[in-house]
Amino acid sequence: MQNMKYNCDAQGQPYLVISSDPDESSSDEEIDEKSDNGFLQLQEANNICLAAYREVMTLAINAKAWKMGLPPLGSIEDIQQMFKTPPSPRMKVESSVERIILPLSPRFLITTMIDVDKWASTFSQIVHQGSVQDSTGVFGRLSAMHRGQESGNCIDMTIVNAEFHLPTPFVQKQKYRFVRFVRSVMEDTWAVVDLSTDYFQQHSLDSAASKVNCLRRPSGVIVKRLRSLYGLKIWK
Repeated sequence: MQNMKYNCDAQGQPYLVISSDPDESSSDEEIDEKSDNGFLQLQEANNICLAAYREVMTLAINAKAWKMGLPPLGSIEDIQQMFKTPPSPRMKVESSVERIILPLSPRFLITTMIDVDKWASTFSQIVHQGSVQDSTGVFGRLSAMHRGQESGNCIDMTIVNAEFHLPTPFVQKQKYRFVRFVRSVMEDTWAVVDLSTDYFQQHSLDSAASKVNCLRRPSGVIVKRLRSLYGLKIWK
């Protein structure tokens, strides 16, 4: 029997590890078909996430909120370009960047962002509701791959269904469905990145996508530990 496990290298790129049970065997064609198709889907989804992470860092640099340069992630510029396409008719792009120092530890901030219930209650003034959706298919494999890395850059990943609202009844609620993942940028610095599942068209999870009325381009939070317990937070 062939056991297949995905690992990732220092830049976050996945690679496939295949081990064999000496007592059992299967056809090479069957193994190649399963591993090749699964690996290509996994690699594509992983590269889209890396491009989203790079886009968030690029936006922070362009806004002069981050001065440490872009992380080395390989050749993903072509994928990153899809985040710069003009919006569809009757839609518009909303974007802002803020830099703030909070009297909160980075651990608390990151835990709050990845715990969707806690995130929704903490930011209830703008988050109407939030829920976690089980990560299945390529998202499940991608999440499991990164969680299995003791020294990997990607720390956690989840699928979020969320509704955002403004404190007025005259503005329609914004409904999103997105991937949220935490990635280590450098020592004492992390990025929490959101990206709409619409960018993974071939991996649509279910009919829930039809209930979404907004697209979440790469966005998120960069958290840096300061000398005290305070955390520097760059919100995009």
